[in-house]
Amino acid sequence: MRTMPLLIAFAAVCALSTGSRAAERTELIPFLHMDAEVGYGGAIQFGKLRELDAEDTFRDVAIFNHMRHEMNVDIEFGIAPTLELDIRMPVVFQDRLHYRSSYDLTYDVSDDRATMLGTAPLPAEELPDFKRAGFSDMWFALQWAPYDESRENSRARATVLFDVGISPPTGGNRYDVNSRGIASPGSGGTDLRLGAAFSKRVRGGEPYLLASYVVTGRYEIDLKDSQGRSVYGGPAKLNPSNDLTVLFGAELFAMDNPAANTGLNVDLYGGFTYHTWADVETGTLLPVIHPNTAGHIATTAEYLEPHFGLGLYIRPASVVQVRLNVGVDYETSHVMERIDTRNYEMVTGPDTLRINFGLTVGGSFAPPRKPAPAVP
Repeated sequence: MRTMPLLIAFAAVCALSTGSRAAERTELIPFLHMDAEVGYGGAIQFGKLRELDAEDTFRDVAIFNHMRHEMNVDIEFGIAPTLELDIRMPVVFQDRLHYRSSYDLTYDVSDDRATMLGTAPLPAEELPDFKRAGFSDMWFALQWAPYDESRENSRARATVLFDVGISPPTGGNRYDVNSRGIASPGSGGTDLRLGAAFSKRVRGGEPYLLASYVVTGRYEIDLKDSQGRSVYGGPAKLNPSNDLTVLFGAELFAMDNPAANTGLNVDLYGGFTYHTWADVETGTLLPVIHPNTAGHIATTAEYLEPHFGLGLYIRPASVVQVRLNVGVDYETSHVMERIDTRNYEMVTGPDTLRINFGLTVGGSFAPPRKPAPAVP
């Protein structure tokens, strides 16, 4: 299952492919063609938690790192002249949320809330280290380009691409823990993605605009309190956040040879992701769980996450593509967990940044062309 896409990708780079290509952001595979890609994606986040004290001054109460390393195998089929089927199979090597330091948690009776202010630092052996790894949720998507200015004899003045994807819970959820104490990396429910992309070729480049909305499905879990008893008397439904992403940028044609279908594109982009509120179990994101709220459903507040990045899209040959990217994400401050009036006032600090990087190598395959008729 995991080796077959790699063999396909290796064979694809030895195959023959022809035709003009659009910019990578709005590219559609030609009819009866196939692309296979194997890519690595990494992310390292450095962050702090802060809490508002009696003088309305934010104080640092915890420091954390969040690292993620994964491999994605993507296969794309041109199933119609304007329609493409995409299959993505992600394998997460490591998704680790590690607290480097944190204060303890106590309950403030006067304010009716949990707080880290005025407590002692936690010993190093009590700092949480959440780990997730394994086969994650697969994506199946259809992409349709009713207007594509890269097609031969096309009269389109721009490229318009629509995307619909579904992701069943093939990767489980954070509560599916193996014998080594490592949780599954999936979202837990069936996810739906709706997206659209627009681009327009101009001299030396192609500006674009992308938008997508991911609806993350609910999933059930029987939450236990500190004594191991079911808090809600049976399975409770958790609702992860939905995400709206908007990106805008331009691919610059630094070196372009349309006749040979080779070249180098430089992709400069920016944008944001809006995360809606989400249900989590207490202690899922924070370093400490208060005994009175263990196993309860908490709410993570909505927040905005700006993105900035640079990518290189290299085609050294018509059948080979290489993509390099690096970017920075910034999480705006938001409440991590809230339970009714018992408000955990910890928020992410203003210096919480995530650095992303990736490398993808792919090959293209096309059916053999019919030989030209002999000239009498």
